[in-house]
Amino acid sequence: MNVLRRWLQHPHARLTALVGLVLVMPLCLRAALGWSDSFGYLSDMAIGSLLIVLLHQRPWWLALPVLLVWSLLTLAAAELVSAVGRLPNITDVHYLMDPQFLENSTGGGFAQPWLAFALLVGLVVWLITQWAGPSVLAPRWSGKAWGVPMLLLLAHGWGQQLRTADEDQWRLFNLPHQLLAAGVGDLQARAEEWWAGDVAEAEPQVGGLARLDLDGERLLPAPGRARNVLIIALEGIPGAYIGVNRQALHSSYQENLMPNLTRWAERGMNTPDYVLHSHQTIRGLYAMLCGDYDKLDNGTPKGVEMLTQSERNQACLPAQLRANGFATHGVQGVECSNHSVPTI
Repeated sequence: MNVLRRWLQHPHARLTALVGLVLVMPLCLRAALGWSDSFGYLSDMAIGSLLIVLLHQRPWWLALPVLLVWSLLTLAAAELVSAVGRLPNITDVHYLMDPQFLENSTGGGFAQPWLAFALLVGLVVWLITQWAGPSVLAPRWSGKAWGVPMLLLLAHGWGQQLRTADEDQWRLFNLPHQLLAAGVGDLQARAEEWWAGDVAEAEPQVGGLARLDLDGERLLPAPGRARNVLIIALEGIPGAYIGVNRQALHSSYQENLMPNLTRWAERGMNTPDYVLHSHQTIRGLYAMLCGDYDKLDNGTPKGVEMLTQSERNQACLPAQLRANGFATHGVQGVECSNHSVPTI
């Protein structure tokens, strides 16, 4: 207790607690989560040093909201990477306002509960130093201190220009840094578009994407041999969980978390380079059942537009199966409160 009391009375106790929370802890967490990469550590140091310069010697009631937001971003990054293999983005904010989504998505707990506990302990220790620390504070830093995080951010950006490999974003970026970089990139693209004016863009070459490939091996030896066609759509299951996908993509991910699914997938068709569908059920079902690309933007999904397009509906798989004598039934197990999902 005497050692703790002496430490709390030290002029640099508050700075030590802040450095441990926003700089040392992220570096340790990155190593513990298996996200080790030199650029990731550089990003952690850049954001950590930026928070230190920004919050050191600021009133606790002003610094606490910033640290709470930073802690939530850190936890959200780990949870979403564990769930679907990507970092959060700004379009995910509205999901955090939906209690039903949060309740059904978390499954009653965190995927990384130790991470939430570590962040909570770090925040509590920092708060104790704010309330029990010395009345005489260490002097504030000069404006030159801002140069440290700026140099680290510039070094990270310069290094990214030289690194051409397409790697997982969570290995290369701290989440606040990634959101900042994405925002700057978006502003730069808009500025270049405004500067260039109305320039006619060449039509993309999509001939290969729009052409049917029917040269694969038939799953059934002859027409009329199928009794039932069962389609199982698993939402939120990364393709790397399936062994044949890992082999086709030469993936570095080697955990075999779903061995039964891997065995079933070996008996069916495999499409490892499937086009992303904005992480929405309705867009993925449309692409799967209608053999068409959904809109690669955040507009109204084509699946919703089809509710008033009876002719287009007839070209999709459920109508084609019905035309060949099948009776189609659908069961939807997921609860969605912010968009409707058509069943087949």
